[in-house]
Amino acid sequence: MGFERRDNSGALFGNDKQGNDKRPDAKGSAVVAGHLYDVAAWWRRDSRDTPYLSLAFSEPRPRQDTPPPVQVASPPPAMPSEQPATQPTLPAGDDPIGASIPF
Repeated sequence: MGFERRDNSGALFGNDKQGNDKRPDAKGSAVVAGHLYDVAAWWRRDSRDTPYLSLAFSEPRPRQDTPPPVQVASPPPAMPSEQPATQPTLPAGDDPIGASIPF
């Protein structure tokens, strides 16, 4: 069973900043009012030196590790038959009791 996203919730995961202090400390995603967002978080300190998380929400970007969804073409509409369908029957000689039986 896959991961189920619930409305008004999300998850953040530690991020490798690769030596760049401007990169977020954590990244993840959240669903808010039924809409999916990418989330980035930075640890900051206020004027009293109290730590807090600063969050940024953005529209999800296409992931590089997953291909774009494939559009599946719908099949062509069925053509009406030119002749009425008939029930196939066994020839009389192939029937053990001598009568044709539909199958």
